[in-house]
Amino acid sequence: MSGDLLFDSATRARYAEAAGIYRFVPMGVVRPRDADDVAAVLGYASENAIPITARGAGSGMPGHNVGTGLVLDFTKYMNGIVEVDPRRRRARVQPGVVLETLNRSLATHGLHFAPDPGSGAYCTVGGMIANNAAGMRHLVRGATREHVRRLVAVLPSGRVLDTGEASRLARYAQRIGARHATALADERPHTAKNSSGYDLLGSLTRLFVGSEGTLGVIVEAEVDLVVRPSHRALALLGFDSLEAAGTFVVDVLALRPSAIEMMDRTLLDAYRAAKVKLPVKLPRSLEAVLLVEVEGRGSALVRDRIERVRSEAREAVVAHVGLDAEAQATLWQVRKAASPVLGQRTDGRRSLQFVEDGAVPIERLPEYVVRLRRIFEARRVPVAIFGHAGDAHLHVNPLLRPGAARFRRTIREIADDVNALLLEMHGTLTGEHGDGRSRAPYVERFFPRSMAAFREVKALFDPEGVLNPGVKIPLLGQRVAAHLRW
Repeated sequence: MSGDLLFDSATRARYAEAAGIYRFVPMGVVRPRDADDVAAVLGYASENAIPITARGAGSGMPGHNVGTGLVLDFTKYMNGIVEVDPRRRRARVQPGVVLETLNRSLATHGLHFAPDPGSGAYCTVGGMIANNAAGMRHLVRGATREHVRRLVAVLPSGRVLDTGEASRLARYAQRIGARHATALADERPHTAKNSSGYDLLGSLTRLFVGSEGTLGVIVEAEVDLVVRPSHRALALLGFDSLEAAGTFVVDVLALRPSAIEMMDRTLLDAYRAAKVKLPVKLPRSLEAVLLVEVEGRGSALVRDRIERVRSEAREAVVAHVGLDAEAQATLWQVRKAASPVLGQRTDGRRSLQFVEDGAVPIERLPEYVVRLRRIFEARRVPVAIFGHAGDAHLHVNPLLRPGAARFRRTIREIADDVNALLLEMHGTLTGEHGDGRSRAPYVERFFPRSMAAFREVKALFDPEGVLNPGVKIPLLGQRVAAHLRW
């Protein structure tokens, strides 16, 4: 073992929390230097029934990056770019490489790794693979799963598995998918994005992407790259009705925008309370702001397309267009300020991420945003709604006071109501953040017939149940409001 083994109380406390709502103090932290270190740790953990949690930047929200056993942190040593092949548009990377670092290196070749989560400045590619991250430009780029060619992962036994090669495990996983194919197909969410459950209807690589460290620990990835777009334009549009904003999103998709982001009234009010200097004046009457981006190969084409977007927005009461890179960066600040502002509130309320990642069929977006708002109004709980409207995938952040009366009960009731709405609409629990711990108790409600397949594949790769127990597949009696940070 050549990496770091850390068992001091300060380190354990630091890794007990991540970006989400949970706290689990680990037994210790390992910073592996190579795949041999990972294999040694997993072999020992499996023999001694010690839970293993793989971790990158800790930016994941649903609790898949904290655990009671050993935490493997890949950001110190296993964070390199192994190889870049510009001709074939591929790269081999280690799991701890930061997305922004990778893309900065690829920019010299005019290429980039396509998924673009908002946490790109610090999230790791291993974390993106674990939860099938997508981001703002999923409309034209797709999610991580579409850009991963093969993975090298270490199994609990210490064995190294290459998902691009034929293997006994690959055949067994394929048979599980085939036996349950009808249920898996019938219960697949009717959404543009989905990171819930296991993808058992594709290749072994596709199965591992989005498995949240529950089947194996990734030590290397071969990913496909895309050419960087040459021109973009951006429109900021303000609406005095959530429903009108949602209807416009559905209509404007015909113009094939590269991104459509939404920010609701609660978020805009939070900007004002935090005295955030916004690039444009936004009336207090606005219920929602949309950012609509288009891209293309020429400036004239892009300018024409963004003008068509603006002309379609007949119900918008505010409209601004950014054509050059500086103007667009300024307008994007309205969206990128969301999470930092919500995290800096001073009124005692915290932005809690436990129903923050649902998605519905795009045609139901107008109804979804209105009914979401009603759920929270009925409980007099403020909520910020923002995110990837073009995919009908919204980040829903309730603003609650930890320790207040009925705090845990309110979390349970909100989770029950929001997830029931998603189920009614044939949506998904998670578009890109993963099931984690917060959604694991609800997975079987969405996949009642497929759950048997999920349990089979988990047992196939992790027979001792040491990899992220309680993530994706719940433990007996697991509840969303247990093990909270407060």
